[in-house]
Amino acid sequence: ANAAAYFVQDQLTTESSSWTFRYTTYYYDEKPFTVDQTGTYVIEVIDAQFDSYLMLLAGSPDLPPPVVLAEDDSSGRGDCSLIEFELSEGTAYFYNISTVDPFATGDWSVSISKIATPLPASLLLLGTGLTGLTAVRRRRH
Repeated sequence: ANAAAYFVQDQLTTESSSWTFRYTTYYYDEKPFTVDQTGTYVIEVIDAQFDSYLMLLAGSPDLPPPVVLAEDDSSGRGDCSLIEFELSEGTAYFYNISTVDPFATGDWSVSISKIATPLPASLLLLGTGLTGLTAVRRRRH
């Protein structure tokens, strides 16, 4: 999926991928994506029926080794995760959403959106100044 405004709903179940540590099972899901434009993006768990943990990785989940770019436990709303990161057009990324609590399952939603880059104030002032000069020049002629 291409992300400019990208939204996914899914669920972790006992059939989801999992890993075990000290006889405790944690479920996770991985979703690949690319972006249409280079820029700063927010990858956010919007809603989850569990305490989420989010990782942003470059590469492919099928071709190791992926590179972990960022990870977050709870910078979003409630127990939800949020990552803000500079992404490059055409690069293969994927995110991994997992549970913090052992054996937890449930529905989840992830949103990926590009942060609008504000026009620098100096360019705005330059544009305003040029507009003013043009208006003054037209008035004289």
